[in-house]
Amino acid sequence: MKKSYVIPFLFLVFFINKATYAQVVTNEYPPSFTQQINKNLNHVPNIQIPVPDLQSIEQEDLIEDAIKDIPWRFGIEHKTNIDFFQASSRLDHSNGTSSLFLTLSGKNAKSLNLNFDHFKLSTNAKLFVYNADLSDVLGALTQKNNTNNEEFAIRPMRGSSITLEFVCPTAEIYQNKINISGIVYGYRSIHKKTQKSFGSSGGCNVNINCPEGDHWQDIKRSVVIILRSNNTRWCSGALINNVRQDSIPYILTAGHCGLQSNSIFIFNYESPTCAFGVDGSLNKSMTGATLVANYTVSDFALFRLNNKPPASYEVFYAGWDASNSPPIESVGIHHPDGDVMKISIDYEPAVSSSYSGNTSNTHWEVTDWDVGTTEQGSSGSSLFNEYQQIVGQLQGGSASCGSDLEDFYGKFSISWNTSPNSANQLKYWLDPDTTGILKMNGLDTKAKPYNIDLGLTRFIGSSSYLCLDSVVSPVVLLKNNGNSPITSARIIVKVNNIKVDTINWLNNLAKGEIKVVPFPPITLNEGLKSVSYHILDVNAVNDSNTFNNQISKSFLINKSPIYVNLKIKTDNYGDETSWEIKEQGTGIIVKKEGNYQQISGGKIYNYSICLFDSCFQYILKDSQGDGFNGAFGNGYALMTDANGDTLVFENNFTGSVKTIGFCVNDSSTSINERSLKVQNIDIYPNPILVGNKLDVKNGKDFNYQLYNYSGQLIWEKDYSELKNYNFSIPQGLYLIKVIQKDRKLSQVKKLIVH
Repeated sequence: MKKSYVIPFLFLVFFINKATYAQVVTNEYPPSFTQQINKNLNHVPNIQIPVPDLQSIEQEDLIEDAIKDIPWRFGIEHKTNIDFFQASSRLDHSNGTSSLFLTLSGKNAKSLNLNFDHFKLSTNAKLFVYNADLSDVLGALTQKNNTNNEEFAIRPMRGSSITLEFVCPTAEIYQNKINISGIVYGYRSIHKKTQKSFGSSGGCNVNINCPEGDHWQDIKRSVVIILRSNNTRWCSGALINNVRQDSIPYILTAGHCGLQSNSIFIFNYESPTCAFGVDGSLNKSMTGATLVANYTVSDFALFRLNNKPPASYEVFYAGWDASNSPPIESVGIHHPDGDVMKISIDYEPAVSSSYSGNTSNTHWEVTDWDVGTTEQGSSGSSLFNEYQQIVGQLQGGSASCGSDLEDFYGKFSISWNTSPNSANQLKYWLDPDTTGILKMNGLDTKAKPYNIDLGLTRFIGSSSYLCLDSVVSPVVLLKNNGNSPITSARIIVKVNNIKVDTINWLNNLAKGEIKVVPFPPITLNEGLKSVSYHILDVNAVNDSNTFNNQISKSFLINKSPIYVNLKIKTDNYGDETSWEIKEQGTGIIVKKEGNYQQISGGKIYNYSICLFDSCFQYILKDSQGDGFNGAFGNGYALMTDANGDTLVFENNFTGSVKTIGFCVNDSSTSINERSLKVQNIDIYPNPILVGNKLDVKNGKDFNYQLYNYSGQLIWEKDYSELKNYNFSIPQGLYLIKVIQKDRKLSQVKKLIVH
C-alpha cells in the first residue's frame, strides 16, 4: 500500500550556473537534497531487478564484439510494468505540493537506465533521477519531455541503484503518467576504465582532444552516441545540416543500427584531455526521434529528433557532399566500444567499392587508417572529406588496432537520390526546395570567438617520399574559423626552420569555408626535410588566433636510390591483398600497392622499387583474414636485391597482417658512389662481448640505430651515447645503421654480439 505523509514545506530549490544535466532539463537540484527533507523520509520503496545470466552474455559478447556490423551491447533490459504512482512513497507538503519517491536497484550493476511506455508530465510537474552517492543527477524533467506516443527513456545512470523523485502540486498528480516498461541492467560500464566502454577501445585510438583533433573542434559537436535496441546497445551518428539551414535536428546514422522512437542521443561525450583514463560527461542527451528515411543499399538512416538540442549544447550541424567525389583524405569521428569520442584519419584517397559483395560502387572504402581505427560502437559514424563534409556513414569493416585493414562507408551520394522514394533518400529532406545543391557547409550554433581567424589546417595529397626527385608541390587546406570574410593573407615558407619564401595569397574565404590551396613548388636537398608554413597577417592585420597559424610536414628526398625487385602472386581473390613498405627509422611509407583483380589461379605482379640504405618493414595485408595461402590458391611474395640475393620470401601468409623486416645497403653500387666519410667509419670491436662498449672511429658527426635481424628497431643513439653504452642485449646478429646528422640514411653495418 502506498504511504502518504504530511510535512511542513521546508525544501529549497537550488539553481546552478553551469548546465550539468540533460534531456531538456531545468538544471536544478532535487528538493530532497536539502537536509530537512532527508530527515523526514522514513521509507522509500526499493524494487530489485534480477541479475541477468552474465556468463551466457559474456559468451555472446565474445562473438559479437568482433563484428562491427552489430552495435556494441552494454546492458540487458529487464521487462517491467511499474506504475510509478502506485509503487512510490508520497510526502504531502503544507504548501499544497507533493513529493513521491521510488528506488530501483540491480545488484552489482555498472549502470541503470529506464524505458517508459507511458510518460506524461503535467504543467508544473518535475521528475529527478539520481544515484545512491548523488554523483550522477538528471533533472528536472518536465512536460517539455512529453511525446505524442508517450514513449520516453533516460540515459544510463552510474551505479547499481537510482532514485526517482517526483514533485508536483497535489491537485495535478492525477494528470501525470509514469509507467516504467523496462530497466536496463548495465553489465559493462560506460564509466570505468577497467570495464568495456570508457577507456576500453583499442590503445591505438586517439581522443578527439588530442592534437590530431585540433582542427575538428567545431565538427565534433555534431557527433552523437546513440542508444538503441531498447537502449541496451551503442551506435554513433551525426547531426546534419540542410540547404535551408533552419536547424531541423536531423541525425544521420547507419540503417543497421535499428533505432526506435525512444532512443537516446548523447552529444559531446568526450575526454577533456588527450590523455587516456579521463572520462567525459553523458549529460548532454536527448530522448526520442522519428525515422524519416532509410535505404538498405547504402545502409543509411535519417532521424529527426523530437526536439531541437538546447542552446547550451552548442551543437554543430555538419555539412555534406553528395557529388560522389572521392575524399582526398578521410576522417572519422566516433565512439568505438561506446568509449569517449575518438578521431581516425586516413591520408590516402578513399576508394569506390562495394560491401559484402553487394552492388558495386555503393560504398567508400578506407583501405587502412593512418591514425586510430574503428570498432563496434563506431557503426553509423560519419566519414568526412578534406572539406569537413560528410560523404558517408560506417557500415562495417575489418579495421582494428594492430590490424590495418579496411572499413566501408555507405556513400552519401548513393543515399542522396538513388531511390526515387522520399522514404529512401536524403535529398527530399535535406534539399526540400530542390535547389540542386550537392555540397553544403556546416552550420555552427556557437558564436565564433574571433572575427579574424585563418587556420592552416593540414597538408593533403603530398607524398612524403621522393625518389630521384627534389621538387615537392605542397597542397594545404585553409579554413576561415572567424566571423569575418577573408580576402588576403601573407604566409611565410620555411625549410628546416629557415625562411625561404613569402606567399601573398589573394582569394575569398567565407565564414566556416575551407579551400584547397596549391602552394608554389619547393626544391629540397637530399635527406629528411621539414617544410612549414606560418601565417604572418590576414586581411592586412594580425590574426586574432595564432594557435592554428602553423603547419609542417617532413619529406624524405632520396637521390641515391637502391633498387629492389618485388614479385607478388595473388590467390583467386587478389582484391583482398595489399602491401606496403615502411622505413623503420622515420615510419615513412615509401611504397604501397594492392587490391588486385579476382582471377582464378591468381596473377603475378612485378615491381622495381626505389629504396635507400636503411632497414624496412614489408607489410602484407588481407582484408578477409585468410592471406593468400590456403583454400583459394598459393600466392607468394619474393623480394630480391640487384645481386639477386633474397631479402623477403613469404609463401605461408594465412592471416590478416604479416610483417617482415629487411635491410638494404649500397653494396650494389660502386666505391666512387659512396661517401668516403661514411666508408671510413670503423665500429669496433666486432664481434663484441655482452656488457662491453663499442668504439667508433671517424664517427662523431653521425647518429646510430641498432636493429635486430628481423628489422626491429632496438634503440637510436648519438656518438657520445654509443661510446658510453654497455651492450646488455641478447647474443646474436644485429645491424647498425649509420645516419648523417641531416638524417640522410647512409650505411648499414653488421654487428655480432656474443
